[in-house]
Amino acid sequence: MPRRRRTHPNYRVHKFLNHVMGVSVPAWIDPAIRATTNALLVVGATLLALLRFVDPTGQDVGPILQPILLSLNRHRLTIAFALLLLDLIGKFVLWVLRRTRRFDTGKMNAFLDDLVRILFPQPNLADHHYRATLFKVRHFWPFGSWLGAVARSGHTFTRKATILSIDANVMAHNTGFAGECWRRGEMVLSAEALPDQRHPDVSDQEREEYQEMGWMADLEYNAMSLRSRVFLAACVEVDRRNWGVLVVDSTDEATVPTPRTEKERRARAILDIAARAIAQLVS
Repeated sequence: MPRRRRTHPNYRVHKFLNHVMGVSVPAWIDPAIRATTNALLVVGATLLALLRFVDPTGQDVGPILQPILLSLNRHRLTIAFALLLLDLIGKFVLWVLRRTRRFDTGKMNAFLDDLVRILFPQPNLADHHYRATLFKVRHFWPFGSWLGAVARSGHTFTRKATILSIDANVMAHNTGFAGECWRRGEMVLSAEALPDQRHPDVSDQEREEYQEMGWMADLEYNAMSLRSRVFLAACVEVDRRNWGVLVVDSTDEATVPTPRTEKERRARAILDIAARAIAQLVS
């Protein structure tokens, strides 16, 4: 088998940025920011109107207010720019919040739970794990792009800290089944089970073979809490752009969708429907 070892540039930077982008924001933040920016505009407009048309010079407002009003009148242009800047910052924060919270995570997790049940109708839960994960394409200049987990099925191994590298220019910088799926722009399914990594005495050869078959970078392999043996990946397209990748994985080698069989055709059909449904949920 030819070597297909991949690397993940800026892995630790992507890990940190992915954590920051994945921090949940309380629901009250959005209306609070909107109300604050609106209040700033109303109060600021009133204050500037008073400063523009009311000259505080010579008015008897007391020794404390007099110098304050004079200073405000003298710097009214600076105050106008500051209020405008605060309004723009508030609108930018609202835009960021709306872009990072475009779907209900609870509903998406429930959808992924249903998908796993449909794909694996007779699971061997005593010995194996079955899971579905939704990855979103993320960018941060100048550190490039990556795939970050935003939703995951099940109640075990649900941490959404997994990141995978993507790069349109360098093939070796596309990692995991999700990264390879993104690179090709089409479904990628396991043709055979990856080597079992669950026993404590994994040899170097078994590890290397696992990474080669799964397009895994060294740091990504080390960070894996669940090393599945079967992967099914499908692109999620929104507005003709690759929004992300849906990945279903299992430690059960019996779930391999053998090429040119009814099992593969069924898996592809279900994944295609699921990817289209997710595209509707996140758009």
